[in-house]
Amino acid sequence: MRPHDRRELAVLAIFLLDRVGRRPLLLTGVASQIVGLAILGAAFQFPQLASFKSDVAIGGLLIYVACLAFGLGPIFWLLISEIYPLKNRGVAMSAVTVTNWAMNLLVAVTFLTLVSVLGHAGAFWLYGLVAIGAWIFFYKLVPETKGKSLEQIEGTLARGKIPAPTMKARGRFA
Repeated sequence: MRPHDRRELAVLAIFLLDRVGRRPLLLTGVASQIVGLAILGAAFQFPQLASFKSDVAIGGLLIYVACLAFGLGPIFWLLISEIYPLKNRGVAMSAVTVTNWAMNLLVAVTFLTLVSVLGHAGAFWLYGLVAIGAWIFFYKLVPETKGKSLEQIEGTLARGKIPAPTMKARGRFA
């Protein structure tokens, strides 16, 4: 996947954010990233795939990167700008941004160690488990903010009322 392909997927996400909603894109994107990580884990785990391991691994990686580009990648930045109260927004966004980049650094610095300890398959299975945990967290705790003012979002979160997740008739999460 070329860099401009990721940009195009991010632009697609921006277009879809107010049509589909942040929450459905986030949950679908992370679920699809889990699929990509599972494919990567399977590519390295199962010897039966040896004859076309590179094709399977590249397919899994493309799914992962594409879904990051239209899901968690852009939605993360939008959500952190919406969920914090105005009086704390600058400090909170700064702290979350530093934490995000620190976690990216942690993944980059520890990947080769994980591969040497767990093997290629184990590293991707572990990342898949982390992604499953993230999906559960997002499903339970991240509200839909589409069509809501910052004041409405702040009021809802200040009362500790995170709207219960529901499934729409067409299978989308809202």
